Amino acid sequence: MLQFLLSRFHYQAGSYPAALAAIQEALADWPDEPRWQAHAAKIYLVQESPNRLQALANAINYLEQASTLEPEYSSHHLALGQVYLESGQVQRALQSLEQASHLKPENAEGWFNLAKAQYLAGDLEQAALSAERAIEQMEEPVDALMLRAEIALETNNYRGALSRAQAILRLIPDQPKALYLLAKALEGLNRPAEALEALEKALPLFDQPVEMTLERLQLIKRSQSLEAGMRALQELISQNPKQADYLALLAEWLLEAGKQDAAMQAARLALQDGMEGLSRKKRADLHTLIGLHMRRTGQLDQAIHHLSEAITQSSDHLDAYLELGKVYQERRELQQALKVYQKAINMAGGDYRPYYQAGLVLKDSKDYMAAEAMLRRAAQLAPDEVSVHRLLGAVVALNLVHSHRLVATQSKES
Repeated sequence: MLQFLLSRFHYQAGSYPAALAAIQEALADWPDEPRWQAHAAKIYLVQESPNRLQALANAINYLEQASTLEPEYSSHHLALGQVYLESGQVQRALQSLEQASHLKPENAEGWFNLAKAQYLAGDLEQAALSAERAIEQMEEPVDALMLRAEIALETNNYRGALSRAQAILRLIPDQPKALYLLAKALEGLNRPAEALEALEKALPLFDQPVEMTLERLQLIKRSQSLEAGMRALQELISQNPKQADYLALLAEWLLEAGKQDAAMQAARLALQDGMEGLSRKKRADLHTLIGLHMRRTGQLDQAIHHLSEAITQSSDHLDAYLELGKVYQERRELQQALKVYQKAINMAGGDYRPYYQAGLVLKDSKDYMAAEAMLRRAAQLAPDEVSVHRLLGAVVALNLVHSHRLVATQSKES
């Protein structure tokens, strides 16, 4: 007991190593004290450590023992669930937080953390219900309202997101994230001018918000015009010449405006060494953009180079596979095209396009039976695509003719 009290004294004084040493000595004699186990976990969690994951693992060990020794005490389960969440163990967090909320349903913190775990687990319906219970029980439910607004946006409930964001802003008029959520909700409600106004209030409150700045540009384009968006974008590029994200958007908009050569120039500049901020996915998009342009202008070797680079940057980039397959088709390298489409099929899920393209290649290779199988699968995935059914009908007819000829030839030979 003396060691436990000494540990609490050191803890309150901020002497965490001494507090930990004392509680560990106490637990060596009395390991079945759950509150002492929880106190040891708290010491690991409060002190700064270069290895946070190890500190979390140690805290989990103590809290698991505490919750086993005192299973009806909700605070152990709540603390354990919070640590599980921080360490990325969402399913375990759910179990602990559900138990905490069951044991003490009047505890708003339990419902809020349970809502976070359910949100991370993808159970948005239950997350919304738990967040609502937290909001009802909190005196200042800003964080719970924020989470509820995010859930509403995820489910395209833009009015719900709008009302929650507005509720936060009534409490804290300049809350940055609430202003951003307000802008997203207004954008979803097709009110781009109001969304732009909210986003422009939020932007100065964030530190170098490139993604939000890109969203602002999109709202300028939607609420005003492409030309207005381009002017704002080019001004940003002149101020931030190394920010590749802005050049990538410029390439996209120049293409939309029909200025293909200028779009390719912007895309190539964004991909140069020394540029900043471009993710692998965006690099893949730019290489695909250039590759598509090269294919359409007949520069097939360059098209293959850029589309292959897009796949290297993002191995699940379906459009890059499809465009690369088309390049090989145009070069009459049908087996190589078929290999590319097979890779696309392996990662495409329910997209009909690789099956359709493979069906085209097999038809050109006069393998009508295999072409029919591919096109039937494409037709199942895209029952309303007229081009698929038209090609399938043609291949079925070719297959029948081919089969009749084969039977006739075999009869003559016999």
